[in-house]
Order: sequence, then structure tokens, then C-alpha cells
Amino acid sequence: MTKNKVPDKESVNGLIRKAFGIGFSGDWREFISLNPYFPGKIIKHVDRLNDIARKIPPFPFPSCFSALDARGKFLNQDGSELIVFPEDISKAKKYAELYENKFEKKVKISIYDTD
Repeated sequence: MTKNKVPDKESVNGLIRKAFGIGFSGDWREFISLNPYFPGKIIKHVDRLNDIARKIPPFPFPSCFSALDARGKFLNQDGSELIVFPEDISKAKKYAELYENKFEKKVKISIYDTD
């Protein structure tokens, strides 16, 4: 099997789904709406790696009635450095193993300090 040497957002998101579960991806972002007629939050996919999360409930609710089930965040744009909550370290290690097998690059995992 030929290894893919250039990590892109779609490849990294595929690995996130395998490690964290269906509905998870690494390109979520939550914004605050400044529109006075439609205040609240906007949850959407962005064009770069950002939050590792899934939208709750997934469909068909608009983002103002949804929330992000965030599990971590990418610290760089090639997917080789992330920070996760302590309860998700096993999923992050699974992602690291998948990433290292596909891209032949080590992954640095940090843990959020919950104290």
C-alpha cells in the first residue's frame, strides 16, 4: 500500500471518524452571531483543522438549537499535534496510531488541564 505523505483536511477527518466515532471531525468551529434579529451561536465546518467535535443533535436542527460535543482541538494544520480531554486519551492514541501508519509522522498529544 502506498502511503499518503501529505496530510489534508479530508484525510485527517477520516482518521478522526475512525478513532472518535461517527459524526466527529476536526474542522468544527462555533461563532457568536452579531445579528440582532438572529442572535446566538453559529456552528459550522471551516476550511481548516480546528475543533475535534460533533454537532448535537446532528440533523435537521439549525445551529442555534445545537451544541458542539467537543473532544479536543488541533494545534497545527497538518493534524500532527492535538490536545484532548483526559477521558478521550485512548481515542487520541488510536488516532495517533492511524495517522502514523498513514503519514509516517509522529503525533504529539497533549491533555487539557482540568484542575
